[in-house]
Amino acid sequence: MAEHNGSAGGNPQATAGAPARLTGAVRSAFASPPGAGPVTAAIRILVLALAVLGGLSLLGMTLITCLDVVLRVLGRPLVGAYDLVGALAVLTIGGALPYTTALKGHVSVEFFLHKLSRPWRRGVTAVADVLILALVAVLAWECVDYGIGLRQRGEVSPTLQMPLFWMPWAITASAGVTALVLVHGLLRPNRELVKP
Repeated sequence: MAEHNGSAGGNPQATAGAPARLTGAVRSAFASPPGAGPVTAAIRILVLALAVLGGLSLLGMTLITCLDVVLRVLGRPLVGAYDLVGALAVLTIGGALPYTTALKGHVSVEFFLHKLSRPWRRGVTAVADVLILALVAVLAWECVDYGIGLRQRGEVSPTLQMPLFWMPWAITASAGVTALVLVHGLLRPNRELVKP
């Protein structure tokens, strides 16, 4: 009889527990902080789901680019690589925008803010968030309009002939979730929506 060394590959219990640990990790990542209401929980799930989509899209861009480079060396470039990378770039940006906003990871002038008192800091941050909210609303409006135009003209990608109208609409959806994050931050300035 062969002996098992206790590694996950040789231990049936460790192998069976791996999916449960992964499921638990995913569940805890998406779990809302204590005291969060259903709206906060829903926004949090949307933000994290888009972040996962953005991360997977970035991974897809990397894999397609690497595969295309290898295939080009072999004389057989990947047909549609440019189209696919462009589509995945839209999903990457769209997925990252709400998450970065929730983390307050955008560029800010920390030097200026740290010189202000706490009430002034909150006020300046609130004004900045309102301005960003207005900018995000304009972005969403323009993307909807642009997507409608692309759809009416029947525009498609050069190689794969993939419809393009959905790309600005994906950014619109991302802008909508970003707006929810900003409103949450304005209404609950001391509550973290997500943790890095």
